[in-house]
Amino acid sequence: MTRPEPLDLSVTRTVAASPEVVFDLITDVGRMADWSPEVEESAWVDADGRAEVGARFTGRNAIGSMSWTTKPKVTEVG
Repeated sequence: MTRPEPLDLSVTRTVAASPEVVFDLITDVGRMADWSPEVEESAWVDADGRAEVGARFTGRNAIGSMSWTTKPKVTEVG
């Protein structure tokens, strides 16, 4: 099986909340499983667990019988 190329993914949404509240929610990677039907578990790799450029976290995901792991890296914080 050929390994797929890495994804460059971007999502834009408008929500009725302050930027600080949204930032705190989306950078709490331990809660991803609360909101995503495919995320089973996620956690920061770095001990300080902060969303900063270069930080990494792990993810374990599944859809039906298919499962996979990820190790995303934060490339931008704004």
